[in-house]
Amino acid sequence: MNHKLIETDDGCLYVENDVPHMLEGVFIHWEIYKWCPSKVRAYKKMWLEITDYLHEKGIKGIYALPPSPFEEKLIKMFNFEDTGLTYHGFKIMRHK
Repeated sequence: MNHKLIETDDGCLYVENDVPHMLEGVFIHWEIYKWCPSKVRAYKKMWLEITDYLHEKGIKGIYALPPSPFEEKLIKMFNFEDTGLTYHGFKIMRHK
């Protein structure tokens, strides 16, 4: 089950909180419609607020599945690291 956490003109962030038999925590999918380097600072500020919110709710494990090397590079900008695990061929990245 996806839960829309935030939506802006630039994108939408979903939390996948129903991943049975997987890692403890939530999976994040952030669909950014208008990516550009000048918006990185705003995205990072928004991400900090989101992680603070999730931590306040007791969620410590925050994961992502980047679909390509480009998305993996972007995810690393938001303090995600490779876990060494894969799911259906995609790297599982964990927020530090």
